[in-house]
Amino acid sequence: MGRKWRATGADIARDLSAVYWGALRNIYVGNISWSASDEQLRELFAAFGSVSSARVITDRETGRSRGFGFVEMEDGAGEAIAELNGHEMDSRP
Repeated sequence: MGRKWRATGADIARDLSAVYWGALRNIYVGNISWSASDEQLRELFAAFGSVSSARVITDRETGRSRGFGFVEMEDGAGEAIAELNGHEMDSRP
């Protein structure tokens, strides 16, 4: 008789990791200008691959950028990180 296979939490986590993290990379982007928009961030990263989303985090009360954001990319994330690390945008590295 064959052995029954039972999935453990580690097996499920490993499989989900391959599905979700293999398809999209969520990139933290720091030290961006106070006037930066989601669209500017999207355009900057789009040169390296397919951008799923780009979001500049804003202050709830003032609506002003908090100086960081997140970009989700389907492909080209590694190249974008390597090329844009230290890149100047609106005179901020």
